[in-house]
Amino acid sequence: MAVNVGATFNGVLVKNTTYNLTSNLNLSTGFSCSDTSGTNIVFNGNGFTITAVSNPNWNGLFPCDVSVNNLGMDSSGSSLKAGDGPGWFFGSRIDGTATNCTNKGPIGEDGGGIFGYASNGTALRCSNSGAISKHGGGIFGPNARGTATNCYNTGVIGFRASGIMGNYSNGTATNCYNTAAIGETGGGIYGYQANGTAVNCYNTGAIGVGAGGIMGLNPTGNNTVINCYNTGAIDTDGGGIIGAGAKGTITNCYNTGTIGSGAGGIVGVRPHSAIITNNCGSSNGWSDSAAIQYLTGFPIMTPGTGEIWTSVGSNIPFVLTINQTTTTTTTTTTTTTKPTTTPITSTTTTTTKPTTTPITSTTTTTTKPTTTPITSTTTTPTTKPTTKRKKSKKPKKPKKPKKRSALHARLLFFATRVQK
Repeated sequence: MAVNVGATFNGVLVKNTTYNLTSNLNLSTGFSCSDTSGTNIVFNGNGFTITAVSNPNWNGLFPCDVSVNNLGMDSSGSSLKAGDGPGWFFGSRIDGTATNCTNKGPIGEDGGGIFGYASNGTALRCSNSGAISKHGGGIFGPNARGTATNCYNTGVIGFRASGIMGNYSNGTATNCYNTAAIGETGGGIYGYQANGTAVNCYNTGAIGVGAGGIMGLNPTGNNTVINCYNTGAIDTDGGGIIGAGAKGTITNCYNTGTIGSGAGGIVGVRPHSAIITNNCGSSNGWSDSAAIQYLTGFPIMTPGTGEIWTSVGSNIPFVLTINQTTTTTTTTTTTTTKPTTTPITSTTTTTTKPTTTPITSTTTTTTKPTTTPITSTTTTPTTKPTTKRKKSKKPKKPKKPKKRSALHARLLFFATRVQK
């Protein structure tokens, strides 16, 4: 079942239903779900934006595990509910799936741009530009166990916060990046005391005291950072890849950010004894030759596109190949998603009509000739020629000339007699 969502929608989401947003919408509260599990609920944003209006305790748009796509969230006089750690899209401890979604609202303490606290959700091609308060994350709030793929953050990152996953998170971030300044002990991809995995990620934002370009201060457990780089300037005690007290395994990583007092190009001050680094290094400013020494999936030519990284010019930091593609895809999706229903419907109609029309209109010219021989190979060709033969036998009526000759003979006979 499909339901259109507009200003008159009652706000209740029912299982096994697809919802289609038909315009931008202002809401003072989020939706409710008749089934708390959110079974088979799909919400198509179709490129529109929902703005949370005049609600200082916004607790998330969705209170159940829906699958939402192509939707933007903004805030006008609203803020996330303090103490509950919700995200702008999903409430605290709600999972679900978000694809091609963007948040512009400011992220409160322990909150998230898309998912809230302790979410095990999935984010694909999502982004955040809202400022992130302490412990929060641009995509996931703290204690996240979810997955972020092809996501990015441009919102300023607060104390112990992060551009993608908030503090204490142990999820997975792949092909993600941050361009905003990182607050004290925070991280570009993971915040304070993370225990997660970052693959093919990068940071270009300035790194605060004790913070890290990819992971923040004092990560716990077996953190894994693979094929990542940092170009942001590193403040005191921080690290280009992992902040102070680094722990885990770092492989194929590269730093070009200037290194402050007590800081490190790859890890910050007082790294844990169990830290392992494989094929990692720094250089003073970006160098293509150095980058390809450490990173994998790089382009063969400059500029050029590699499996993972794309070069936009000589000695200019790489960007993610997949993110360039997704940016286009996101735009296309946003543009084409609105018509998703229309094209499919009109395509069916259009295709059907043309199929009939051409055949009808061509019938006079091309189709009949083609159809007649094929359809009535026996009938048409045989019948028409037969008719023509009958008509051609009519000429045997030229016995009229004979009649004319007989008459002519009689006239000659009478003429002869008269002469006699």
